[in-house]
Amino acid sequence: MNTTFAQTLPITLWSLVNKAYEMTDIQADTPSLSISLIDHTSLEEAAYTMVGSETTEDILTLCEAAKDKAAAVCVYPNHASTASNFLDSSTTKVAIVHNFPHGDNSLEHIKETIATFTSINCDEIDTVIDYQAFLKGDIDACKEKLLITSAASHAAKKTLKVILKASVYENYQSLYDAAILACECGADFVKTCTGKLPKSGFGNGSADISTLLTGATVLQAVSDYNKAHPKTVGVKISGGVKTAADCEKYRYLVQELVNNDFYCDTYFRFGASSLLPNLINGTESTTAY
Repeated sequence: MNTTFAQTLPITLWSLVNKAYEMTDIQADTPSLSISLIDHTSLEEAAYTMVGSETTEDILTLCEAAKDKAAAVCVYPNHASTASNFLDSSTTKVAIVHNFPHGDNSLEHIKETIATFTSINCDEIDTVIDYQAFLKGDIDACKEKLLITSAASHAAKKTLKVILKASVYENYQSLYDAAILACECGADFVKTCTGKLPKSGFGNGSADISTLLTGATVLQAVSDYNKAHPKTVGVKISGGVKTAADCEKYRYLVQELVNNDFYCDTYFRFGASSLLPNLINGTESTTAY
């Protein structure tokens, strides 16, 4: 547990997180219900930016595992066609990443890439907030990039998930404010993490994965936003969720901070590479994501 971050949480939220940490019982339907919330993910970087190194066979294997079980698969754009063709008649959607994993592409580059990416045969786009600009106080630059991405995504009828890179924020208020900004800029989902290392000088030098602390913070922010607006924004917890016990803890937080109905694929997702096989097989994983 990040005790420094924990000390900045409101006491009521800290109490919920602490209770979630201590939970050991798993409801009978949590594994099967949680499978339907998974964005089954493979994001292996190649030598080139925004290109996945997986083979076609790797992507087909990913899609076969997820087909008609998981909410979506999440891949690099170069694999979107393979995934979309395989899942064409499936209930499982295809998500691609954009401005990944640091959100630091220039405004002009974002305009060019989002125009291209929205023409790709996919259902959802997972883009990264410019967390470096945000943390340096350049909110306007951060907001402009998100608004352009949001407008293009929605014009193309794509679901937009905005990734915060949650591990780089030093306190509750900073992460909360980033989540609210994502909502205000048109996010359909606010996503916690990338699963990738942050830029040097940001975070603690470890891979960007979710914790109950950061997950609860994002849930609180989105819940507060939804109460004041007609649109219901969802949440995607990405990285660090590997077992049914992990899912149960987040299910509890969703129930307490939002409501039971929010724990469905329309509003809540898990981004993970190992969670789907673990839930199907009833096993645990030691992999990073």
